[in-house]
Amino acid sequence: MTVTASTRRFYRVKEVSKMTGLPLSSVYWLITKGQIPSRKVGGTVLVPAAWLDSAAANEAAAEAS
Repeated sequence: MTVTASTRRFYRVKEVSKMTGLPLSSVYWLITKGQIPSRKVGGTVLVPAAWLDSAAANEAAAEAS
């Protein structure tokens, strides 16, 4: 997973897919299963940047052990 620091509060699903290296369909599936938090604004699904930060921290911790 490749995640870059940013001051943004939310990312679109396509951006999450690129940052995590997961296929777009997998990101949507994980959202529907509740494993990735999201908010729908109009027709756009947004993922909190805080989730990406915690996912990156968890991955770094797993790689360090």
